[in-house]
Amino acid sequence: MSRTKQHQITIRGVKWKYVVLPDPLYFEKTGEDSDALTYQHRMTFKQTGLTWGTCRHEIRHAYVRTLCVDSAELNADHMEEICAELDDHWGLKMMRDSAKIYLTLMKECGMVVKDELAKHVAKWRIK
Repeated sequence: MSRTKQHQITIRGVKWKYVVLPDPLYFEKTGEDSDALTYQHRMTFKQTGLTWGTCRHEIRHAYVRTLCVDSAELNADHMEEICAELDDHWGLKMMRDSAKIYLTLMKECGMVVKDELAKHVAKWRIK
């Protein structure tokens, strides 16, 4: 991967950017020892941590952020209900969009996608 390219996806009417970075640059930019980071309308992925599971995890963070509940003092039961409602209303779209993010970034990195389910889910037509 010679350069990083920012991509864009719309989540609940808000434009989010996402990018994959080589490991050293990821650590330099984020200061995090993680596979990905979602913050302020941006998802950043570490190249060696790039999996469809990581993409699904980060897109859930993005959806929760669109609910504007960061300052609320929510307990585990509240968060469980929020996640259940997200799945009920947006679950299929989250799955499809995370697959699209995954496939886009894998292609950018020149990596082979072996996950046939991700390829299938990325083609889902959801309104």
